[in-house]
Amino acid sequence: MLYDKYKAKTDPKTGKPLTEMQASKLAEDEFQKQMRLAGGEDFPMDRLFTGGARDKVAYFPPSQKAYSRIYEDFSSLAKQLERLDPSLVGLMTADLPRDYNIQVSKFLNDPNATLPGGTILNSQLKTPQMVEDELTKSRLWKAYTEFKDDLNSAAKKAGYSSYLSVPELKDQLRGYAETLGEVSPQWFIEYGGGKATKDTAFTQSAGLKAILKDTDFMKKFGNTQFWTHAKAFIEYRDSFGKARLDAPSGYKSKLEEAWQLYLEESLSLWDPTLQKMITRYYSNDSLNIKEPKK
Repeated sequence: MLYDKYKAKTDPKTGKPLTEMQASKLAEDEFQKQMRLAGGEDFPMDRLFTGGARDKVAYFPPSQKAYSRIYEDFSSLAKQLERLDPSLVGLMTADLPRDYNIQVSKFLNDPNATLPGGTILNSQLKTPQMVEDELTKSRLWKAYTEFKDDLNSAAKKAGYSSYLSVPELKDQLRGYAETLGEVSPQWFIEYGGGKATKDTAFTQSAGLKAILKDTDFMKKFGNTQFWTHAKAFIEYRDSFGKARLDAPSGYKSKLEEAWQLYLEESLSLWDPTLQKMITRYYSNDSLNIKEPKK
């Protein structure tokens, strides 16, 4: 596996073993290079990980490690997450680098494939338009993130901590999100701006908490960068959420704003996968921390 190959190497500048972040980046670069050598420079990398030909209730890498973790080693945890929300099962592989195994990919695209708890994995055959919609959402998230990064850079150059400290820049980002929403209403709902908005921050947090409470899982993977950071992230979010619950009604929105400011200022410090999750699922976090019903 490419990640293991680089994790065993040392940094020529420091003489120390490569960090998880460095190994993952090098493995990703080599993986993409191999794919382009096989398919040409114009190989559409984003199409390789769109979830296959069928619409899935949960997404995770089509790799042997991901399969073994979900279906063999920690299937009881997968079933627990499945009961909360089937989409959360993929969180179990959040610390794994992207990898591809053709046999696992075939299994994941089998119309009869199920999650460990019995939920049908592939809900329906994707039409060409559904595939394009999925790709569009992915590309819009990339565009949104890059635009927000540009606003943050502009704010910091002007002496502010982030774009959230500048009302004009906040309005620019909101306007840009609405423009992207015109391109893809599905993206806008996921972003948190649509009428049918799902509380993605609460759902993702509930999934992360369930995994963090699993002693066996954390004993094996808890020291990885992603799960170390995820534990700290959830603790910070809970502290803000509890403060919001106790705050007078007039101050609740101020705590939500303070939380968003904290997320922006600390974003680059988190694990890269967690950074993507924060941008995608916590952009409009209401700090709901109530326990999910069993």
